[in-house]
This record gives sequence, C-alpha cells and structure tokens, in this order.
Amino acid sequence: MAALPLLVVGLGNPGTEYEKTRHNVGFLVLDQLAHENKLGSWRQKFQAKFVQWVHGGKKVYLIKPQTFMNLSGKAVAAWVQFLKLDPKDLFVIHDDVDLPLGKIKVAFNRSAAGHNGVQSIVETLNSQEFNRLRIGVGRPAHRNQDTADYVLKPFDTHDTKLLQTTLQTSLAALLHFIEKGLDSSMQVYNTSSSSSGA
Repeated sequence: MAALPLLVVGLGNPGTEYEKTRHNVGFLVLDQLAHENKLGSWRQKFQAKFVQWVHGGKKVYLIKPQTFMNLSGKAVAAWVQFLKLDPKDLFVIHDDVDLPLGKIKVAFNRSAAGHNGVQSIVETLNSQEFNRLRIGVGRPAHRNQDTADYVLKPFDTHDTKLLQTTLQTSLAALLHFIEKGLDSSMQVYNTSSSSSGA
C-alpha cells in the first residue's frame, strides 16, 4: 500500500498588493521552495494554486489557498478530502505575531491563537491536530497600530535581509519535518538559538 502524501499549505492572500506582506510569509516560503527545486508552474485546483514535489521518496503537495486568508479552510478541506488524508498529514506554514521576526516554531495540536487563516482550517476540519510552522513577524512597534493592519503591510526595508534568512530556515525546517518527522523537528527548531521564542 502506497504511503499517503503530505499536504503542505502556505497561508496568505492572493493578489499582487499582498505579495510582500507579513501575512503572506506562508506563500513566500512555498514560492522559494518551488523556485529552488524548479517545480514549474503553479496549477489551479480546489480554490488553490498547487505543485507536486517528491522529496526523499515522499510525495508532497504544496498548495496556496486563493480564497483569502479568512476562508483558507475551504481549500484545505477540499484537498484533505481529495487526497484522503488525516489532519496529521497536514503541514501549515503561517505568520505569527507572537514570535519576533527571525524566529520560527514547529507546532502540533495548538490553538489558532487569533490567526484567522488557521482558525478557518480548524473549523473546516473540525480539528486542530495538524502540524504547523509558525514564522515570526513580530508585533507593531506602536501600541496604537492595529495588528490586522500591521500584518497586511510589506516588510520594512531593513527587515529584508533577516526575512531572507528566516525563509531559508523555514525551508530547512520543512525538509527536516519531511525527512525525520515532528518530534525531531521540534527538538531542533524549537530549542536552537536561531529559532527560540515565545
């Protein structure tokens, strides 16, 4: 019996106006991965852009929901049903304001903590028992700045270099997860000095 594939979801909003925003780091990670591995053009299915990839003998589907963030679960649920997966075969990559830029955390069975895209997935799957890569984007420097507005803004110019480093670390964490699983990924990426955080 063939092993089930892994569904890797990068969260973000479609449209050029959102491409470089903090809320779109999930898209940015998958775009970087597809580019580095020459995976070709993204195709469209179930309200998501997708490409297929094989890494270490494991079939992986990379998807970017095109429903806008708050309805991400619609596309994810359709793909989970199509591939006949358990939520545990799902790996969601998203921004996290509770971590500073440059920090990442691998998580499992964790609440959405106010992230609307993650909450949509939890609601449509009726489960939070899926894997996540939380990518820190920090909080607004000014207390009176709205967090929702903040994550829809592009990264500051001085953050660009750190962002590129963070994207590479995120890719490494994803590859580690595919190759060695959840427990090893959490041990490496949640305790090292390069990814420690709240």
